[in-house]
Amino acid sequence: MPENEIPDMQPTMQDVADKLDKGADALASAQEQLGGDVARALARLAEHEADSSAHGGAIGGGASASQIAEAVAAHNESPLAHGLDNPDSAMYQMIAAAAANAVNDKIGESDGQINLVAHAKTHAAGAADALTPADIGAVADNDDRLSDARDPKPHHHTMDDITGFSLPGEEGGAEDGGTASISEFVEKKAKAAVSAHDSSESAHAALFENILVGNTSPIIGICRVATGGGAGLWFNIDEEGNPVSPNTAYFDNNPVFGGIRRMIVDDQIMGKIPQFWMKDFTPTEGMFAGKPCKLISPGQKEGFRIHPAFMHNNAQIPYYLLGCYEATDEGGNPKKLGSRPGKLPFVNVNFDTMKTYCANRNVNGVSGFMLWDVYQWSALTLLMLIELATTDAQSRLGRGNVDKTWDGKTSYAVNTDSLVNHVPYRGFHALYGNVWKMLDGVRADSNKKTEIFKNDGTRAWISTGFAMPPYSSGLTGWPVSMRSGKGDGYNFDDVFLPEVVTGAENSATYADGFWGPVANGVCYQGGYWVYGAHCGPFCLHFTHPSSNADIHIGGRLAKI
Repeated sequence: MPENEIPDMQPTMQDVADKLDKGADALASAQEQLGGDVARALARLAEHEADSSAHGGAIGGGASASQIAEAVAAHNESPLAHGLDNPDSAMYQMIAAAAANAVNDKIGESDGQINLVAHAKTHAAGAADALTPADIGAVADNDDRLSDARDPKPHHHTMDDITGFSLPGEEGGAEDGGTASISEFVEKKAKAAVSAHDSSESAHAALFENILVGNTSPIIGICRVATGGGAGLWFNIDEEGNPVSPNTAYFDNNPVFGGIRRMIVDDQIMGKIPQFWMKDFTPTEGMFAGKPCKLISPGQKEGFRIHPAFMHNNAQIPYYLLGCYEATDEGGNPKKLGSRPGKLPFVNVNFDTMKTYCANRNVNGVSGFMLWDVYQWSALTLLMLIELATTDAQSRLGRGNVDKTWDGKTSYAVNTDSLVNHVPYRGFHALYGNVWKMLDGVRADSNKKTEIFKNDGTRAWISTGFAMPPYSSGLTGWPVSMRSGKGDGYNFDDVFLPEVVTGAENSATYADGFWGPVANGVCYQGGYWVYGAHCGPFCLHFTHPSSNADIHIGGRLAKI
């Protein structure tokens, strides 16, 4: 979307429903036309059936065919049919519900309700539910009860019945002078609402004022205003590095953040993360001059680079899929891992086995499933940082399952969709806490130097020569700053790998724990059920080799 262009906002069905409020008086007058009482009709029917002279029995004959047809026609044309003057009667309630359901189907899902429309015409001769002589039965010539209800059985109405009703008093309706069918009424109101919206110069005023003061561009970013303090100080910025204050509506309508969608893929619940481009820069003027900033854009723009999460075998991909839940055991032979709610996370296998079980989904025409990697994690974590404007996700989304006391043997994991102390971020559950999540694409070599996937999507390992802060027994590092800079095939600004850590939590810039590498250490992300404040999206652990397995270490499925 070009800069400063206002997003296209279509009127919702609620807008249409609001416009329908003006038809309430017309509907009320329709209700007043209804009369009779179904209880009285039932009593009359019982009296009729008990009458020995019913059906002409007392006089040795019955009604003629023409008399029966006249009786049927009189019933069908009577607004008193079925005694609809009593709102508490069963028939009244049934017809009201049928009308409401049919009309609301026409206007879509809405809080607005149309409770009742005129019923009499549904029994017009020849209509879908018109009565027949068999329904009403033969009657005596002088039976004065012909106009009473003879068929109080439950029945249904078709959509054609409902939408064919006429609403009195609607100007410009049907040709019979001041009436309109329900479908005409809804169409008229919808067109009027759209027309009024499109012709109004202020139609998008609230959107313009409330989305973002001074900026309606989909390009949005974050500035690290200050380090330390336990979580640093962060503020949202526009493309020029100026401070802005986007609200929830802005992110919901942003093509990247708002474009995150839950999907079912190979029977697994996955989240679709749309492609975005990114830029690192330091403003030279303004409030944030000299402060490091990150921007994202939904499309290519000068000075921006595509995030490596959206590269596969040297080609761009429009999105990637990430499990909405921690990896779950979906059985099979060979075993497949999945992303399903209502289950405990799958744990206690080594790193290579976890990768294999994720890839086992790639059979029978299915491809692209894998254990999530460092770029897929960092892309989502960057979006969280921008939207939450803090590295302390626990302060915004809840602590998660992180405060258990462990005996070293018992599992305290909760189901993957648990909401205890936890609000999912845009549909993704347990991005920290519960169990560690194995993370592919970054590791330490035998000299504790960082290796990372090449950023072209080939998943080839490349050595960076960078040594992350080391682990020493009993020390939890709290990141103060992340590694920056780039080399052939990698860019540290694409990921979040600590360069400087502190042992003092209140001196951290990133509010999550870090455990530096041992030789050949693999990466775990997020923390688990006992790590408390150390847990978070930036939390990383490199202190075990790939052969390690435990009941508190799981993974997360991804797909390209």
